Amino acid sequence: MTGIFYEAKQRYLAKLNASTLAQDRFKTSSSVIDMIRQLIEQTIVAPDYVIRKTRHDKLKLLKRKVVTISEFEVQTFYVEVVPLECAFDIIFEAHCDTKHGSAQHVYNVLQNKYRLPLTCVQMAVSECLKCSHPNAVQRGIGEWKVSILDVTDIPTLHNPKQQDVLLIVDYHTNFTLLRPLPDTAMFEVSEELDFIFTEYGFPEKIYVPESLLFLEDVIDVVWSTRGGGRERIVVEQFYEEVFEEDSRRIFNELATWSLGTEDAILQLGCVVVPFALNATYQPMNSLDDENFGVPMNMFYRRKTLWDNYYS
Repeated sequence: MTGIFYEAKQRYLAKLNASTLAQDRFKTSSSVIDMIRQLIEQTIVAPDYVIRKTRHDKLKLLKRKVVTISEFEVQTFYVEVVPLECAFDIIFEAHCDTKHGSAQHVYNVLQNKYRLPLTCVQMAVSECLKCSHPNAVQRGIGEWKVSILDVTDIPTLHNPKQQDVLLIVDYHTNFTLLRPLPDTAMFEVSEELDFIFTEYGFPEKIYVPESLLFLEDVIDVVWSTRGGGRERIVVEQFYEEVFEEDSRRIFNELATWSLGTEDAILQLGCVVVPFALNATYQPMNSLDDENFGVPMNMFYRRKTLWDNYYS
């Protein structure tokens, strides 16, 4: 990740290394891995710790936590041991999910699931630029790859409006957006990008293939009308093979979806969308009215770390 999130994480790590938490037995991933290995090999006795296997066959370390409910009742449960160096993402996401809640509030939300000291939570929350510098010039988040995908060659996909697809992929997280393009004229692309920037925020940098270098002018137009208080977006030409790989991936997903969907209609932005693809695979078991027509194995409701960051 780049930009403000990356810099905030680096400041958090610097604070962590300079604090007394640097001596925490679970500061690093290697320390947690060592603990798991020792428990498996039974070279240590730690009755308060257990190992669990996730559904993806990964091992995680849990710590027993006992809470007194009343004079006669106690409750025992287990929380995941997260390396402090890896905790920033978890804390910051909870901070955004709680509408930029205080460190104490975020700690209360997380303490029943993760072993995280309050001081650690405070250090992470203090790096939120929206909370600490609400009037500062806003920098974009992430680097986006932007291309236009012709899907008219998918024979099983009913595309009555002959729409192309505006394809946006976050360079580092693979977070993907698809949007309808009735026309690839500058006005149509500009209007769609305007909607996307309004909904998802501005990126720090945009990569495009040579054929889309005209987007630099389009993005400047959008930025001039919507980008007040934000740094100008950098637009750069990027490797053609990167965009070809993204296009093949989305083309194949849409083709697969249309094969298994009765009367598949590509009405992006109408009945079917807008829809978004997160980096984590999570199939949907059913489609309600709100998600009608969304490819079941590919798309689902957006939940991203950037929600509310600049809302």
